[in-house]
Amino acid sequence: MLKYINYEDPVFKRSSVIDNLLMELNVTTNPTDVLNKYMISDGLNIFEDILGSQVSIKHSDLNQRKQIVSSIIRFLNIFGNEDVIDLFTKESYKNYVNYLRHYNNGDTRNLIQLKNEIENAIFNWKGKVQDEYVSIENLDHYIIAKRLMLQLKDVDNEIKERNINRFKITMLLEFKVSHSDESIELNMDYSLYEVLTKLNKGYKPNKSEQKDLLLFNEFINRLFDSNEADNYLVLNVDENKKYKLRREFGEYTFGSA
Repeated sequence: MLKYINYEDPVFKRSSVIDNLLMELNVTTNPTDVLNKYMISDGLNIFEDILGSQVSIKHSDLNQRKQIVSSIIRFLNIFGNEDVIDLFTKESYKNYVNYLRHYNNGDTRNLIQLKNEIENAIFNWKGKVQDEYVSIENLDHYIIAKRLMLQLKDVDNEIKERNINRFKITMLLEFKVSHSDESIELNMDYSLYEVLTKLNKGYKPNKSEQKDLLLFNEFINRLFDSNEADNYLVLNVDENKKYKLRREFGEYTFGSA
């Protein structure tokens, strides 16, 4: 637990605002005036009670400076003003909490952006051959792709009723793909959402994050299995040519895309 808490230590969070604060503290003779611009008054009073009002980075040795800087940043994480507090909150976390609020209110309309993020993550992870077509298999000279159009189903009434007296911290989302009435469920928690956010920024997941993606990969496979319409796109990598593979009346037809 301590190891994971250490990962979230605000000391490791850097920004131009924090850098400017530290530069101001390095040259000032009155640190209270500087901190007053970044910290709420209650926090400043507690800070002065613990470290003293005349704490100075300018006249401290290296070890003292590190301790003072770390203490200031940790205090800002709790007692910073609104703009500073916002620096310590991950964008993915704020988005996830916002989606949770809509989910617990049974407001599917405001989850459409989450559906789009999930769909984009699939394309970014598996590979996008062209609009609506995601790679399902890479061969030596060909890439096989299949059409994917996700539809998010309304939050189930049972979920709405169950959430009346309890705020759920995960989301059980139901999807279906075109040409299929089968519902495919995805249990979305924050760790999965954070990895999907990284995928949408072009990040390649590490080994520990691959574990979170195992269930997501199963979800993707179920989506394709439920899509009964055999509508494939074949990309000839060597010639950069695309072909459509369709199944009609029990037989496959092959033509240029």
